[in-house]
Amino acid sequence: MLKRKTFYFLRHGQTDWNLAKRIQGQADIPLNESGRLQAIAVAKLVAELDIGSIFTSSLSRAYETAEIVKAKQDLHISVIEELKEVTIGVRDGDLRGEWYQRWKTGDIVISGAESRADFRQRIAVGINKVLAYPETALIVSHGGVYSTLKEAINIYPEVALENCMLLKLSPDPDNDTQWLVTVLSDTP
Repeated sequence: MLKRKTFYFLRHGQTDWNLAKRIQGQADIPLNESGRLQAIAVAKLVAELDIGSIFTSSLSRAYETAEIVKAKQDLHISVIEELKEVTIGVRDGDLRGEWYQRWKTGDIVISGAESRADFRQRIAVGINKVLAYPETALIVSHGGVYSTLKEAINIYPEVALENCMLLKLSPDPDNDTQWLVTVLSDTP
């Protein structure tokens, strides 16, 4: 269960593996030039928000996005290991296919891969660490992290998260089990 507190979520900028439709998992793939430009564009929006700290995955694509977004702001960046992308073990780097859905539903076990349940638990721990801080946070992380977050809490409306898309997540004041998502930027 997540602490019910508003926060912002930003998926990292584009990588070459995003373009190739490869599952990045915990392979440390850097941003490409488009990803860096996306982060520069969204930084202007982030500067207008009341954010006290930035929390990020340690994977370079998320960390570099956080650094670019922070650029001219006096914000601290903290690495939270639990915010890393899921590992698909020996399948990290493979093209997404039917096997991926089978892994998500638990129909197949992949050597070295996290289970969805373990991943969901890790993400909840990481986000609750972030939400324990008094100021409003920006989390810079991964598409799989957001997908798993959606499974763990009731987020409305449905949003297909693209690279460098900025979201605001708020507890629904009229429904104790629902969260509201506001898209603050499409992919720049």
